[in-house]
Amino acid sequence: MLELVTHDRSTSNPNMAGPLDADSEVGHILGRALDRTASLRTGVSQELLVACRPAATARKVVHEELALQWVVASGNSRQLAHANPWFFFELMFKSMVCTLASGGRLDSPRRLRFSERFCDDITTLVDNITKDVVATQARHAAEAAPDVSRLNAALAFFINDLLSVMDRSFVLGLVRLYCREMASQRTTTSGAQLIYLKLDFLRIVCSHEHYFSLNLPFCTPLSGALVAASPTPSVGSASSQSSYLSTLVANERPRFGELSVHFLQQHYLAGLVLQELRATLPPSGRTGGGGSGPGTQRRAVALVRSLLAWHDADPRFQEQCARARVALLYLPLVPIVLDSLDQMFGWGAAAHR
Repeated sequence: MLELVTHDRSTSNPNMAGPLDADSEVGHILGRALDRTASLRTGVSQELLVACRPAATARKVVHEELALQWVVASGNSRQLAHANPWFFFELMFKSMVCTLASGGRLDSPRRLRFSERFCDDITTLVDNITKDVVATQARHAAEAAPDVSRLNAALAFFINDLLSVMDRSFVLGLVRLYCREMASQRTTTSGAQLIYLKLDFLRIVCSHEHYFSLNLPFCTPLSGALVAASPTPSVGSASSQSSYLSTLVANERPRFGELSVHFLQQHYLAGLVLQELRATLPPSGRTGGGGSGPGTQRRAVALVRSLLAWHDADPRFQEQCARARVALLYLPLVPIVLDSLDQMFGWGAAAHR
């Protein structure tokens, strides 16, 4: 008696059906209608191939799953992730770049490169890590927490990397989220340590190669970018327009010559650095609060000085016009210094006469 031997079909692919017996499989084959559009004589129809192609399942990628699992992690898993944050951040960023490269989307618009769910997970992750940094530092009061500095620096480097691949408005929103959480805890007993962490965070984020462009240094009243609306204006219209523009520039210039809301909106990263410097250098006659002291002042001044030295040594800014635009980013530094002359120079001290 002839014995039928059935071979189990591999079930590693979830789209494939389970094992069939011989009779069921033969009946399935014979029950299919004859398709002449796919014969060798007529050729294969592309529409048919598209219609018959199995529906693509939701393929999970490393960076999305890693961000999700990190957000929902708790207990020992979360502590281990925070103990080695650089590894997971680096793995996440490399997966993001590899996914874009394999899909040919490196040149696609930044807002369309990653899913909305992934962006939400990144926002939640940054918020959670920032709160953990603040909470851990608060438990150590005025002393530096052992692992907080490493976690804070890893987060800053990750945001620095995100500026190269993600929508920059979204990434700057992450920076704003971090700064808002830090500012809410500035008056606590660990205020000085939080200022140290924030200054280190800004130092790393501002080290991005496109820091100058991220500050939008063009199209401001001080950049001389205002041009005539008409390419061939008449004498009368040109004079009236010139008068209008002069009045407009005169009214707008003070807003960009000091650390105003308009300046912060236009030059966000540079504004954060100068805002931190102003907070650590209170005006003459006032005492600094919220952790402000000699240590925080030195670090804030060192951050501004390192940025200025970096711009001065950058070969991209060797022309005079480029240097002038860089200088405009730090114009509010003048009133900040003038308001704090007594603290920086000590005019009444005999040693400084």
